[in-house]
Amino acid sequence: MPSLNKPNVHLIADPIDRITETGVRTKTQGLIEVDAIVFATGFLVDEVLAPMQIKGIGGVDLHERWEKSGPEAYLGVVTSGFPNLFISLGPNTALGHNSVLPMIEASIGFGLKLIQQIISRKCASADVKAEAQKQYNVQLQKDLEGSVWAGGCKSWYKVY
Repeated sequence: MPSLNKPNVHLIADPIDRITETGVRTKTQGLIEVDAIVFATGFLVDEVLAPMQIKGIGGVDLHERWEKSGPEAYLGVVTSGFPNLFISLGPNTALGHNSVLPMIEASIGFGLKLIQQIISRKCASADVKAEAQKQYNVQLQKDLEGSVWAGGCKSWYKVY
């Protein structure tokens, strides 16, 4: 981020028309000549919730659990044994065809409903039952059979 404040750096949010041998041609500004193009996504898709250390009930480490069994969560938002942990873009919430913003909005909406329940019921926490999470994920995997998500193709969408 500090590089964006340098005098020789310009953030251009204009849609790209095409990449040429000498630069980037945008929809409205034409050709912008460059020495280099840095293409970076800004996240590590295969390191969910990294670099945070997340401990659940009994000191269970979330990353260690997921390393053994693969990432799993109820509705992609809550995972058993980790009360009051609400995940945006959790397991099985990736989209391959458009913006993830609706997924983020849905996960935040679900988390807010749970928080409202915690407050209204005067509870200290909310946690999904292990059996409910298991049933959800078994059905989810059945639903995914035969889809591109279940095939043998390797891509950044399928890191486990």
